Amino acid sequence: MTDTAVKQQRGGAFLIEAIEPQDIFIPEDLSEELLSVSKLVEDFVTNEIEPNVDRLEKLEPGLNEELLRKLGETGIIGMEISEEFGGADLPKTATMLVSEKLSAAGGFATTFGAHQSIGSLPIV
Repeated sequence: MTDTAVKQQRGGAFLIEAIEPQDIFIPEDLSEELLSVSKLVEDFVTNEIEPNVDRLEKLEPGLNEELLRKLGETGIIGMEISEEFGGADLPKTATMLVSEKLSAAGGFATTFGAHQSIGSLPIV
């Protein structure tokens, strides 16, 4: 294993195998780019989703679509799509961070997740 290689753990192997401290991923290991993505989504939830939670829960027509478009303008919707197709081509770690931040967004997180996993990615 080279100095830059990272041993990949499978499934829950980390629970039963010995792991060296340097092999543990912690938030402090995130790049500036990934921290920016995390902050962007956190701010979006705070500024766009939270003020509209009641309207979202009442299923106001068009609101989910409007918010999804606004999030799309940030580039987050294309985070897993390659640059060749107009996406941001961010690593899976970015997807994890976005999912974590959107978990506070209630039903909108489902809208986003469905758009990503059922809509965009299969088309690409």
